[in-house]
Amino acid sequence: MAVQLKDFAHGFLVLFFAEEDDNTCPISDHQMAKVQRELVQTMPESAAHIDSSPGSLGGSETILLVEDEQGLRRMACEVLTKHGHTVLEASCGEEALRVHEGYGKPANLLITDVIMPGMNGRELADRLQTLYPNMKVVFMSGHTEKAIMHHGILDTGILFIQKPFAPTTLLTKIRGILSAQDSFGEKFL
Repeated sequence: MAVQLKDFAHGFLVLFFAEEDDNTCPISDHQMAKVQRELVQTMPESAAHIDSSPGSLGGSETILLVEDEQGLRRMACEVLTKHGHTVLEASCGEEALRVHEGYGKPANLLITDVIMPGMNGRELADRLQTLYPNMKVVFMSGHTEKAIMHHGILDTGILFIQKPFAPTTLLTKIRGILSAQDSFGEKFL
């Protein structure tokens, strides 16, 4: 049995379990969480073995993590927290705005799912960057970056991470973004 990604229709990701005889059935949220857990568990370098010493993939920045799938949100939060980051977590855009406001100071980075119930990730990023123009943003989705741009959800040149992802992929991506500097040595967006 294998998991196949079918192109999305009407803004929803559709995953299927494919049997050897090519019969398919939609994957449930429970099955998707299981697939994500198995992917993380089978990675050659687990989050527990990632070096978080100074100069490595760890950090001390504050990250606002917005993901509507609870299993993936918990895994990402755990990985980021274990590597020194303060993580503010939310399951939707509206909750993210409340959590961020309650924190009292701007997060260094917003990591947000693109397609969520209510406010989508692009709308959330726009609202937060209006208030906090130095906040960096990484979008994540189970849809390919090309598919999301094709449907006009995101622009080209955005920072993007494809779900599901390994802990090392997440840490490497955010470390690169948070450590990026321009030619004058100043951090940039």
